[in-house]
Amino acid sequence: MLSKSPSAGGEGEFDPTGRRPRWMLKVTFCGAAKLKKKQVEQVEFEDEEAEIKANGYTAISYPMDSAERLFKEAGKKLKDPQPSPNRKWSLRDRKRISWHVLVEYGRARFLQGYPASVEYIWLDEFCLSPEEVTDEEEVEKERRKELGILADIFRGAEQVLVFCARENCNHTSIECPWGQRLFTIGEILHAEKVMTLTRRPREDGFWKLKPMGARNFKNDMQRAAAEHRYFHLSTILQHATNAGSS
Repeated sequence: MLSKSPSAGGEGEFDPTGRRPRWMLKVTFCGAAKLKKKQVEQVEFEDEEAEIKANGYTAISYPMDSAERLFKEAGKKLKDPQPSPNRKWSLRDRKRISWHVLVEYGRARFLQGYPASVEYIWLDEFCLSPEEVTDEEEVEKERRKELGILADIFRGAEQVLVFCARENCNHTSIECPWGQRLFTIGEILHAEKVMTLTRRPREDGFWKLKPMGARNFKNDMQRAAAEHRYFHLSTILQHATNAGSS
């Protein structure tokens, strides 16, 4: 599989074994923008296994540029210079940027009346390497391994949360920044359920969560691809739908 990360600039290692993610976040949602997180490693899953099997985990699929937009709108600034021509953000800044996706998900849950609860979430910048490791080279080694099983990570998710910062975007059009990413097809192809996080043009920055069957979502993507004569993409999505994904 192709696994060159737009944010990391590295290549992933292919792993066909159907492995689950080595790390996940155990997130406690407490209120509008209040949440607590704990990274859970695979060796700790024995204690968490029953809960994970009962509720599954959510994998978040998003463009980093959209997360950066949220980051800047919140008045935040990068702490580090660009590490290299092929890498736009440092490890520290990547985490600070992607954190805002989780915050807005929590805010949307609260505004739509979802109860305070604990969820297991796979969010790339917090789940590709152990949180205590800060050396960029060591982190990159772990990232390559996990990126090599990216399709398996999303295949195993109970649902895939799809997000971009474009207002009123349904995430199925050709214009959607999310759909233009290298990883998008691998992340959505085998999804069983989809939750879209859509930005509404309001002063309070309201976000709308919408759960839907992955079959309907991929059908909409397939039709948009066909209308724009992206026949290769249309065929892949049509095959995935016909193969039995819900």
